[in-house]
Amino acid sequence: VVASIEPSCGSERGGTNVTVEGSGFEKSSSLVCKFGASPATKAAWISSTAVICTASAILPSDAKVRVSNNAVDFSTTSSVFTVHAVASVAELTPSSGPLDGGAIVLIRGTNFVNNTLLRCRFGGRMQKAEAGVRRAALPLLAENFGVYYMPDHDPPEGRGVFVPFMGQLAHTPTLIARMVAESGAPVVFMWGERLSGARGYVAHYLPAPEGIYSSDVTESTAAMNAGLEACVRQRPEQYWWSYKRFRRQPEGSPTFYEALRRR
Repeated sequence: VVASIEPSCGSERGGTNVTVEGSGFEKSSSLVCKFGASPATKAAWISSTAVICTASAILPSDAKVRVSNNAVDFSTTSSVFTVHAVASVAELTPSSGPLDGGAIVLIRGTNFVNNTLLRCRFGGRMQKAEAGVRRAALPLLAENFGVYYMPDHDPPEGRGVFVPFMGQLAHTPTLIARMVAESGAPVVFMWGERLSGARGYVAHYLPAPEGIYSSDVTESTAAMNAGLEACVRQRPEQYWWSYKRFRRQPEGSPTFYEALRRR
């Protein structure tokens, strides 16, 4: 049974990782997702109530997302994933600005969508957080490029460890711990504070806990979560609490969100 998806929209190019929540999902090699009429794609099992699907390349439309445990029989329930056309930039005004930022830029083009996910990016390079991303990032670090990574999510099985976050065990990616150990690169935490009245954001930078440089992957990952927690506690009301960070727990442990509902 498919109950909800997050996010609920993405690009026609595909590649958006979508968390599907529902019930009856089985851990098997035949677990797949389907977006509209596109071919089925492999799904990453998180629990019997959650899987991660990667959106297929599909023409702009409202595509129904369904899940199958055997790649044949798909769920009778679905959630709609809205596929948007790729945005195109035609003109910038002004075309330059100060090095320390702050310039307001008018962008003209096509296929802009009025929703909360609308973003602009000035420079930088996007790299999917999937198998192989570490090999792609290490040469960049060696050339003194910065690598920005958002670690507060539940990675696929085999790519994380259970360490504390906000007083609760959380399945946490080990990517940063492994990259730090291999590259020796320094780590800095950054979080964006939303200002009231739609006045923009303020970027805050914090030093990483010393433990993040440990050669022990679990100890380093725990230190990373401690640093992230320090960021969250500065403005806890602005954190994305709707994301079910603690949905996966060690085998045999009670399900965190079900226990909350029983209170």
